Amino acid sequence: MKRNIRWMGMAALLTAAVCGPGAYGAGFGLYEGSARGDALGGTLVGRADDPSALYYNPAGIVQLPGDQFMAGVTLITPMSDVTTLTPLGKVTTSQERNWWYPPHAYYTHDFNDTVWAGLGIFSRFGLGTEFPDNWPGRYNSYYASIQSLTLNPDVAFKITDKLSVAAGFDATYFDLKLKRMVPNPVKGGPGHSLPTQGRFMGIWL
Repeated sequence: MKRNIRWMGMAALLTAAVCGPGAYGAGFGLYEGSARGDALGGTLVGRADDPSALYYNPAGIVQLPGDQFMAGVTLITPMSDVTTLTPLGKVTTSQERNWWYPPHAYYTHDFNDTVWAGLGIFSRFGLGTEFPDNWPGRYNSYYASIQSLTLNPDVAFKITDKLSVAAGFDATYFDLKLKRMVPNPVKGGPGHSLPTQGRFMGIWL
């Protein structure tokens, strides 16, 4: 018994050393992979019984017979109030009401009893904030938006009834816009906008 515990402990340490930390930051990440995934709090990693498995756990598409397709969109409208302490007292500013609509679409196909393929289109990062261009924090930021769209093809292999693996890659389009005001050198001047914009393409295996 002690020998088994020792081997289990060594296996756990080896796994931790190889895999490294399991949690990473994604402050503006989106987890809205499907309506069902939203309703279940994103807990579909072990319940891959619809095409959104391509988002949550691509190896799970081996549970899907024939050709399957699903598509949808998530509507998000952030709201917040920011209270700023100024020389004239506290000032509360409301965020502008904007709508964001990250899409998702998935298609899966089984070639035979051991090989499946799928294609997913979704957004992993998005959202934004917008405040009036004269609010107290305008010199830090008054507008920020992040939009992305990922194309994700995958191939899954069924090894046994309880074990499957998948491989694929993400091709992501990423658009970033940031705006803040720069103080006007003329005393009492309104200042002027300093926009920053970037577009990126990337591929991850």
